[in-house]
Amino acid sequence: MDEDKNKMLFFGIMLGLIIIVAAGYFVWSNFISRGTLRLLGPAPFTVEIVLGETIECSTSPCDIKGKSGNIQLIITKEGYDSVVGTFKIGRWKTTDVELNFELIPYLEEVFVIPNEIEKYRYEIDFDEAKNLHKLFDAKDPLKRAIVYFQKKIKNPKIFGGESEALVIDKDASENTAYRVDLASKTRDIIDDYDFSNTENGVWSDNGDYFVFEEEGLNNLVLLDKNNETKNLVLMKDLTRFAWIYNDDLFFVTSQDSSVGEGNGEIFSPPSSGGGVTFGGYDPAVNAYYRVAGFTGINSLPDKFIPAQSGQIVYFSVEGKKYRLILK
Repeated sequence: MDEDKNKMLFFGIMLGLIIIVAAGYFVWSNFISRGTLRLLGPAPFTVEIVLGETIECSTSPCDIKGKSGNIQLIITKEGYDSVVGTFKIGRWKTTDVELNFELIPYLEEVFVIPNEIEKYRYEIDFDEAKNLHKLFDAKDPLKRAIVYFQKKIKNPKIFGGESEALVIDKDASENTAYRVDLASKTRDIIDDYDFSNTENGVWSDNGDYFVFEEEGLNNLVLLDKNNETKNLVLMKDLTRFAWIYNDDLFFVTSQDSSVGEGNGEIFSPPSSGGGVTFGGYDPAVNAYYRVAGFTGINSLPDKFIPAQSGQIVYFSVEGKKYRLILK
């Protein structure tokens, strides 16, 4: 009899301990071991906790309180790509998270598009005082030298940007081209590529990259910040292009687009289906990406004009004018 009572007492104590431990764990995890995730971003936005509740954030910052540890969130905002990720809630503290929503590109028809941005113009002249040829800004009435050249530039062709210029001597007996840093007023000779047939070249905003067409070559060519050239997959007769923010090359092409490996989108010669694709090329990682394809745009634009911010591109096609908001 005493033995039965002892067993019952033992099981009662064990049950009590289990209840106490369970209750303690529940209190610890749900009321003590907690923290706050403070989301900072342009409100309003919606936060969905995976396998949990959905929270409407009408103001920023927006506090998400919960158990310490990892939490999976899907954060959505109208007109923007969703932010999906795993975030860590620290115990007894508030953790700030900056939200960077990427705008989903959208197209709208407009009545007027701006004029093309005036190109930077530079010229070559002989400086009698220095007995050297010099490069100068065509708008400078004093013709102040940016750089000097020891060799005569017999037949100069100049592609200028805001911070860089490419000076080519079309009549040189050997490959001769100069890359000029307009800010530091220095120049580098590029003698391992024949630029004599270069046409329609455009510099990126910070001057790291130069994309150009070449007579007799089907594809666009890129000159990078190390003065190395590479042929792009984009065909010049099937593509319109302009530099945008982050030094990405934005383009619209009638080439076919498909998902590939390594370099993102793969653009190949067009099939008989027609239509155009808006995309981008990131020269820093040599990757192509698709931006969008829009219903009703089936031909290449006759004008393709980026805004100075690089976040809007205006174009006209088949008598209609459009504005494409990129970011």
